Amino acid sequence: MTVSLDALDDALFRRMNDADFAVADVLESIEVAHAAGLTPMKVNMVVKRGTNDAEIVPMARHFKGSGTVLRFIEIWTWVLRTAGT
Repeated sequence: MTVSLDALDDALFRRMNDADFAVADVLESIEVAHAAGLTPMKVNMVVKRGTNDAEIVPMARHFKGSGTVLRFIEIWTWVLRTAGT
């Protein structure tokens, strides 16, 4: 099962996704899915430079050891541009 979550900061998440639900709801849904045995759980995080790139470390810390795979979408383009390639 794959879920999209671009930030742990609720206001930023809502702004990026025009979402009318809280980050807490997404995180609770992930926990419920884990409990129901829906594995592997994957979270896609679209990283937008200057918007939510400061959320990378908090997201990684949050999901570390949780059994949920955090995948960064679009980050490689940002990394390559930042590296000057």
